[in-house]
Amino acid sequence: MQFDPDLDIRIAVTYSPRFFPKIAENLTDGDFRQLTPQDMVELESISSDDAANGERYMDGFPSYLRSDTPPLSSWIAYLSVVLSSQRALSL
Repeated sequence: MQFDPDLDIRIAVTYSPRFFPKIAENLTDGDFRQLTPQDMVELESISSDDAANGERYMDGFPSYLRSDTPPLSSWIAYLSVVLSSQRALSL
């Protein structure tokens, strides 16, 4: 495998963050000049209200909605017992 210094420089310049301010400077709010009307129709169909329906997580996926987590008040009572027993053991 040969070393190509020009390729390394091109990769470094391409991924360099120093050009980002220039790109960000050229972007303005509401600048849709690069999107065609067909692109806008496709984006609007994807972002319609009925495009994403149903549960956020698939069946069987663990989430807080399906957990058996006890109420926080029981945690506080448990922690106070544990801490008091640890204090008693350290004496």
